[in-house]
Amino acid sequence: MRYLLEKPKTEEEGAGKMGFVDRFHAGFNHVFDKVTNKYKKGVERVINHRVATAIGVVVGFALLVLGMLFTSTGLVPDEDTGTLFLYSVCSSGNIARTHHTNRQRN
Repeated sequence: MRYLLEKPKTEEEGAGKMGFVDRFHAGFNHVFDKVTNKYKKGVERVINHRVATAIGVVVGFALLVLGMLFTSTGLVPDEDTGTLFLYSVCSSGNIARTHHTNRQRN
């Protein structure tokens, strides 16, 4: 299937009624050319307005820094005390073994 969609056309094949694959290629090429031209115009606009582009980059960087300064992280809350809680389960009735296991984890 991929071979049918991507093989190049010869001049003999070009004459006659357009099939599905031919219409697909024509439509794809038309849309691709339009998108490519819009992208080229946008890049040319950025290149031709260097001062505006530089100002936009500086303003964007400043907004990023301000956002980082005034936004809390959320991963480490302000109430963090640095305490780690550990839960260990040992066989019931053997308190000496439980203390020994807990000392090994410290």
